[in-house]
Amino acid sequence: MLSPEDRLLFSRKQVMRMLGGISYPTVIRLEKAGKLPPVKLKPGKTCKAFYRRADVMALIEP
Repeated sequence: MLSPEDRLLFSRKQVMRMLGGISYPTVIRLEKAGKLPPVKLKPGKTCKAFYRRADVMALIEP
């Protein structure tokens, strides 16, 4: 079970900064590779993707 801290969600822009200024396409590639699973809120055509802290930290601290 994830701790409350690991349940925090970050936006794509926040993740881009956290991962050293990576580009938007790189975030999308990480999603498609299954390395950064998105949490989609308000499903639909204009849904926003967020990322769990635990998933982002797993990329930072392998």
